[in-house]
Amino acid sequence: MDLDDLKLHTRGIGPMPVINHFMDRLHLHEIMMRRIPEKSSRGLSSAGCIGLLVRNILVSRTPLYGLGEWVEGFPCELLGMLDEETRHINDDRIGRSLEKLFDADRSSMLTEIVVSAVREFNISMNRFHNDSTSVALSGLYRMATGKDMRMKKTINLTFGHSKDHRKDLKQLVWIPYESLPVDLIFSMLPIQSSAHMKT
Repeated sequence: MDLDDLKLHTRGIGPMPVINHFMDRLHLHEIMMRRIPEKSSRGLSSAGCIGLLVRNILVSRTPLYGLGEWVEGFPCELLGMLDEETRHINDDRIGRSLEKLFDADRSSMLTEIVVSAVREFNISMNRFHNDSTSVALSGLYRMATGKDMRMKKTINLTFGHSKDHRKDLKQLVWIPYESLPVDLIFSMLPIQSSAHMKT
């Protein structure tokens, strides 16, 4: 063996095995494969791209344009991908997957994920709690006007009461419904913000 021909590749593991364990127990990939429409099976599926995005948000929150580089830092099997699929990860591919997620029946998908969590982790649904908070958003969001898009209602992002005193940022009000005492969020309702709402 010629040592000059050897190449050293460094890959991170981080919390991926733990994240994958819980994603597997929730049957997240299988649920998304059933719920997110897919016309073609070429390359990584939209469910696979959304799964990759979930892992990224939990670990590092890399911007979409940096996901291709972020993927290179992990063994592909820890990201639920084949080696050849990693070369096709870019912001355009993830964006198309997010559009397919928009077109999916997200309410039914979330319900299926919650039911899976309740069964898998034996979560009591005897007591519930809801609370609201405002979420500030950077960017223009020109199409988030409350009008229908591809036969679905969009959220109307507006300028409301800003907890951060940032009148330049649009926001929405997020209302999670949680089980107690475990704090499993089983429903989320985004609504239009208002200058009169102080959450």
